Amino acid sequence: MVTQAGSSEGREQQDVAYTGRHDEAGSDDKEGSRSWPLSLYDELAAYIQPPPSRLSPRGRRWLIDAEGCRLLPYHDLTGETIDEWQPGATIGVGHLIEEGQWSRFARGIDLNWADSLLRRDLQDIEQGVLARLEACRPWVGAAGLGQHQFDAMVLLAFNIGVGAFSRSSLASMLCDPTADTPYATLEDAWLAWNRAGGQVLAGLKRRRAGEWKIFSAADYGPAIGND
Repeated sequence: MVTQAGSSEGREQQDVAYTGRHDEAGSDDKEGSRSWPLSLYDELAAYIQPPPSRLSPRGRRWLIDAEGCRLLPYHDLTGETIDEWQPGATIGVGHLIEEGQWSRFARGIDLNWADSLLRRDLQDIEQGVLARLEACRPWVGAAGLGQHQFDAMVLLAFNIGVGAFSRSSLASMLCDPTADTPYATLEDAWLAWNRAGGQVLAGLKRRRAGEWKIFSAADYGPAIGND
């Protein structure tokens, strides 16, 4: 997981520094607090067809293919195996290792442990994305979204962190298509999250493009790694 992914937008220009799934889902962005106009269709849809709330199996496979699964600790930006804790220490499928947890993971993990970590991490991300949607779309939340759209949001939030996702222009635009942001389209806002360590990375550009294909066309295609 590249936890320093950032966009080139004003407030978002600063990299997200190793926040990952430990970010708070809340946001002080006033634009993001606007409610999406509630329609009768939205209200009925929530009852007729339950809205998505979990990453789909296809989305999970895409994430594992994109992140990879490493059983020894490594640095999330360089990909190099590490033998002592440092910011960005990662293991399994993009799981960030907190400094106080290092002794648990220093000698590595097995596949079952990696799967358990991923399940817990995804639960945090899913709940964070849902909380952001519910905050700006009261009583609607994810209703009206396709499973592929929810998948794409979870995949993005997994990579940049729930806090960064919640504060982003793209979240504001998802909640209110008329929100005032630096971007002309939601696609532009999405693809802007292509930086890590202050630099635009080709791997992040490909990853954002892959997520956008999922969101806009339900095209999961081949997952793209972070190299």
